[in-house]
Amino acid sequence: SQLPQGRYFAQLTAVSKAGLSTTVTSDTFIVDASPPVEVSATRVRWVIAPNEWHDASGVDLCIPKSASFVEIGWQMSDLLSGIESCAYKSRHRVHDGMNESTTEAASWTYVGQQMIARLPTSQLPMSGAMQFAVRCCNRVGLCTTGGWSRGVRWHAAAPSAGYAKLSASVATS
Repeated sequence: SQLPQGRYFAQLTAVSKAGLSTTVTSDTFIVDASPPVEVSATRVRWVIAPNEWHDASGVDLCIPKSASFVEIGWQMSDLLSGIESCAYKSRHRVHDGMNESTTEAASWTYVGQQMIARLPTSQLPMSGAMQFAVRCCNRVGLCTTGGWSRGVRWHAAAPSAGYAKLSASVATS
């Protein structure tokens, strides 16, 4: 018969004709038929200097040129067998005013049991937006893939500080 999900151990007792017995107990093993559960969606934030974090806001996260890296974070849980490994994948989204195209990375980047990854901003494309998806697998090999994050793009707005130079000339007739 099938065992319901849970933690088990096996125990074997052998009894001789003389009535002497020996008992052997196995290590604990897990019967788990469910993948990890996504606790919170994939989040993205950018960093300029250590301990200076800026969370994503809006549809796409616009980062300034001074940012040093982008952090991807997520939370998944598997109370029965635990998280064995996690990975992230990126896709590049470009919109040319009329059409949108998306190029997805071919493979996952594994980060072990960590639920965070940091990417240098030098790895981000100069146009379009990068999005990230994450996947975690439990110790019995069942995996859950989270949805795509908001996009991360370079801030394209005009400077908010600085100076303007105005020139004038005199017209003569």
